Amino acid sequence: MKFSKKQACMIIAAAVSVCFLVCLISTVQVVLAARANGGSIPLGMVMLTLVTLLCAALIWKGVRDMD
Repeated sequence: MKFSKKQACMIIAAAVSVCFLVCLISTVQVVLAARANGGSIPLGMVMLTLVTLLCAALIWKGVRDMD
C-alpha cells in the first residue's frame, strides 16, 4: 500500500493528536487526584501535554500547507 507524502503526514498528525488526547486525559486525572489529596501539581506532565499539543498543531499546520 503506497501513501502519498501528504497522506503519510496526515497519519503521523493523527497519531500525534491521539497521543495528545491520551496525555491530556492522564494529566487531568493526575491533577485532580493531586488536588484532592493535597499534593502538588506534576508540572512535568503538564509540560509534556503542552509540548504534545504544540507538536500536533505544528504537524497539522504543515499538512494543511502542503501542495
